[in-house]
Amino acid sequence: VLLAPLSMGASTSRPRLVTITNKILLFCQTAANTLSVKAIDPDDLATSAAAAWTSVDTVLSTYYDVKKLNSTKAVVVWRRTTTTSYGMATVTETPTVSATTKAATSSAAMAVAPTVAGTKFAVIRWKTADGVYADVWNEDFSGIAASVLLQANTTQQEHMTAAFRSTTDASEYRCYAYWHEAPSASGSSYSAFPTNYNWINTAGTAGTAGIFTRHACLAS
Repeated sequence: VLLAPLSMGASTSRPRLVTITNKILLFCQTAANTLSVKAIDPDDLATSAAAAWTSVDTVLSTYYDVKKLNSTKAVVVWRRTTTTSYGMATVTETPTVSATTKAATSSAAMAVAPTVAGTKFAVIRWKTADGVYADVWNEDFSGIAASVLLQANTTQQEHMTAAFRSTTDASEYRCYAYWHEAPSASGSSYSAFPTNYNWINTAGTAGTAGIFTRHACLAS
């Protein structure tokens, strides 16, 4: 055992870990609407794990996702308490947070997916009574494509995940996204409860949505 169990705080929840070159970034909801991060140093676990949290944002509304962007940064996206915009940030191993707000509705679950090179990333989100949308951003938060419809869908989407392929199609990288409806939306008929998918590429072009599987749910 390298480190005995250590409480991260009585109010912490929804933990996520991301490893970059020299540190492990721990993200948590640390208060009612606060998303925070701390950088854990594998060479000094006790000190770094007990260090103070760094705030990412104080208007988190339940849902967020985080991935390794490149060797020095992670990228994190979150639903805000005012859902007509969403937040996103890059976080270094210091941890230094560079955050911004984008004027696009995110009503429930979200997913973020960086390219293999770590220079671009896609954000997948659901808009109430409308559908699943994708945005593609550069590392510096400048836009490539915004509000690209992946599937018209009025049912709340509770879970999403996404990842880029490591090879190109027609000279562009594709991000494949998967999402599923809230279980309560299908009532007692869980056989009708689909996990759907579609892709968007680094030029902002989307594919055709389809059903990936039934009788199964995404775990995160």
